[in-house]
Amino acid sequence: MIILFSIIGIIHCFHINKQGNFVDDNGTIRIFHGLNIVYKPPPYYPIMDHFDVMTSFSDLDCQLITSLGFNIIRLHVAFEAGMPNKGILNDEYILHIREIVRLAAKYDIYVILDAHQDLLNRQFCGEGFPDWAVTKFDFPSPQKIELNYDDQGYPLIEDCLKVGNFAKFYLTSDVGRNMESILKNENGVADMFGLFWKRVAEIHRDEWNVLGYEIMNEPSSGNYQRNKIQYLWPGWANNHLIMPFYQLINKYIREVDTQKLVFFEPYFTDAFGGGFKHNIGGKKYQKKEVLSYHLYCGIWKISPFLCKQVYNFMYPLKKLNMNHLKTGAMLTEFGSLPNEPFAQNILSFMLDKADNYLQSWAYWQYKGFNDYTSSSSMLDESIFNEDESLQKHKIQALVRPYAQSICASKIYYSKYNHRKQKFSLKYNPIPNCKTIIYIPPINEFTVGFRFTCQSKIICSLSQADDYTWSVENFSGRVKLTIQPSLLSKSKL
Repeated sequence: MIILFSIIGIIHCFHINKQGNFVDDNGTIRIFHGLNIVYKPPPYYPIMDHFDVMTSFSDLDCQLITSLGFNIIRLHVAFEAGMPNKGILNDEYILHIREIVRLAAKYDIYVILDAHQDLLNRQFCGEGFPDWAVTKFDFPSPQKIELNYDDQGYPLIEDCLKVGNFAKFYLTSDVGRNMESILKNENGVADMFGLFWKRVAEIHRDEWNVLGYEIMNEPSSGNYQRNKIQYLWPGWANNHLIMPFYQLINKYIREVDTQKLVFFEPYFTDAFGGGFKHNIGGKKYQKKEVLSYHLYCGIWKISPFLCKQVYNFMYPLKKLNMNHLKTGAMLTEFGSLPNEPFAQNILSFMLDKADNYLQSWAYWQYKGFNDYTSSSSMLDESIFNEDESLQKHKIQALVRPYAQSICASKIYYSKYNHRKQKFSLKYNPIPNCKTIIYIPPINEFTVGFRFTCQSKIICSLSQADDYTWSVENFSGRVKLTIQPSLLSKSKL
């Protein structure tokens, strides 16, 4: 079966079209709805051999994920595990990540490999980079936070969590100085990171379901204590610190893989859309790069209404930067909200917006995975309750009908309106591929669905598998609507 996947992988090569859509080798436009699978502490990967409500990614997990309509995961591949000693790669770890990738492939789940980091290293209450890659002087100065330490010299997790929002540690001298040093490759750490990514790409380049490589999660703007204006100035760090770093790492990746997509993020506080002046690899690689962005409100406890206005402001800015770069774009993190009606309201609003912009997305996150760098609890991050049941309000928002594949030369719209409980798709079809629609077996669609399909002839839907339907018997432009058989009277 693995050999078969490798052969299939030859034709599973994606590029970005002029509209910024993901397109496969058949010319099919693909849309992804997914989840983050980010296990930050040792052993830096989830359990695979059985289901656990907080720590597993197993066959049962994959079956559930597929049934809920999710077709992609953003999977952590840890630099600190892949190169625990300077210059020495840990193939055993990287090959274990490949086993997770292949497990996902059994269920037609795509993967973005994400070198996750928050606060760089465990010495700074964070994770991502190995001990040898950073130097500690006076952490957590100038923050006045009392920390106790374990036998290895790491601050106790419970003390790290007392700060409330872990992002406060980004303002410390040690985190800022080390981040800026890494981005500038002052001690050769970026070169080592590039060698790590080169090996990850070398091992995964023939895995058909690996959509691409995300170079680094949420880089910061450098050293806040050294230069506050540069740190805060919109776009400065993206173009003067982060982009040169990405270009260096990209060279290592492209030595062994020129076909997979490369995902790249602005600094994590880029709320005002400073973005990048240019993409990583120039015009040659515009069709092979994706702007990865995160949307977190931060004020949902104060006002869900204001959160919506924040998203109304931020979405167009990200779209503008994508259009300027002529790359793709994907919302790779959002959420981390409690299982409450207001959270369902916010998430539904966000995802309706994502549909309007034809954006793929990955929710943060599938499970708690013993996360210790988060502003939320593990239950708030997860889609599960402690009793293994699904969190009702999150699932109501996240599990929604959408077109996973659209066989089109042009898409006019592909969107779900959660208030009207209506999915609408309009496109100009092309031959030799399939338009596939996921329709949930739960939520408002538990009672079934009804549809209208218009083209030059009367078109129809035929069931492709347990959860998806294909558009059939069409001629010319297709206009499709799908609604529950019985409309619910109460929608957030």
